[in-house]
Amino acid sequence: MTPKQTKPLEMADQKLAAARENAERQRWRSVVSDAYYAMFDAARACLLQKGIEVSSHSECIGQFGKEFARTSLLPRELHRYLIDAFEARADADYAPEIEADQQSAHKHLANAESVVKVVKGFLS
Repeated sequence: MTPKQTKPLEMADQKLAAARENAERQRWRSVVSDAYYAMFDAARACLLQKGIEVSSHSECIGQFGKEFARTSLLPRELHRYLIDAFEARADADYAPEIEADQQSAHKHLANAESVVKVVKGFLS
């Protein structure tokens, strides 16, 4: 693993810790947002393995799918978790009329934990 990959993985760990803390405080919107960013940072670290730097969320999601899910280097469901969390994060951050609930927040947190764990294993 390169030093360039270490930083996004550290950020992923920080976001996971924040998501867990927000879950304890029942801040469901924040759990969803933090879980997404943990996955996003893990995906960025993966892409750096292939020398790919991204400048947007959609580019990261698309490249992660292309380089890792479609090629079966990583389980395909990780890409689906990233897509689902991206959509939920947009609602949590920008759509106050849509409620984030405990069940979906915990689902995204569990998915983020899986993504980060698999990515760390892959990169080590």
